[in-house]
Amino acid sequence: MITLTQYGSFFTIDLNQGGTKGVPAAAQSFPNNRFTDGQGVWKFNKSGEITATALNFNFPAPESTASVTAARAGYRFRFNRTTQIVEGTFEIRTFDLTKNPLDKNVPVGKGEPFTFSFTGQRVTVSD
Repeated sequence: MITLTQYGSFFTIDLNQGGTKGVPAAAQSFPNNRFTDGQGVWKFNKSGEITATALNFNFPAPESTASVTAARAGYRFRFNRTTQIVEGTFEIRTFDLTKNPLDKNVPVGKGEPFTFSFTGQRVTVSD
């Protein structure tokens, strides 16, 4: 779920946040697949595309020896006003907690970035 506010705030939640057990094979390759909601900012660019950056924290499975990491996700998507459908991609990069995930020069983990596509539908509140 993606929420865009009129003031540029960006919030995401993901059904895979509980870990990789039982999720699609594509999502199982992502390490530490137990993570928090993402929060960040978004903007609408001249080409009609929405871009956003969100940060979150990743937690290893209880039986793992891996460390908690921070993550930066970059989103690019378009919204079709006629069909009310949104389509796009996002890339995720993870970082050691001692590093700044907004620094473009910080090295990322092995095999990164992880890239995913998504399709969704607009949800509105009716009176």
